[in-house]
Amino acid sequence: MVIVPLTKSRVKVSDTQDKYDGRDMEKLLRDDALVEGYLVWRHFNVDEALKMIDESLQWRKEFNLNVWFRVKLHVKDSKTVLDKKRYIAFWLERYARREPGMPLTVVFDMSESGMSNI
Repeated sequence: MVIVPLTKSRVKVSDTQDKYDGRDMEKLLRDDALVEGYLVWRHFNVDEALKMIDESLQWRKEFNLNVWFRVKLHVKDSKTVLDKKRYIAFWLERYARREPGMPLTVVFDMSESGMSNI
């Protein structure tokens, strides 16, 4: 989709260092699907998508959003419950070691999920 590179090209990386978390910028510049999602949400209006990107990345930095679980990607399976718990514990402990004393925000994105995901 031609509009995705056009949208990415309008993001001024030099202006973003203090405004956004660097990890969010890396993901934004690397992940076409993420940019396309913003475009879809704003009916392919590039200016509106850029405004939404700006607002959401600022919000993520302000609230120190570090972990985002997309529940629809998970399938309930009693055989893997222990592994999933270990996986989450690993990432939480890793964060605690890297950012001691810093708050952590975890978001569970429940959109498009159902009972089979929980």
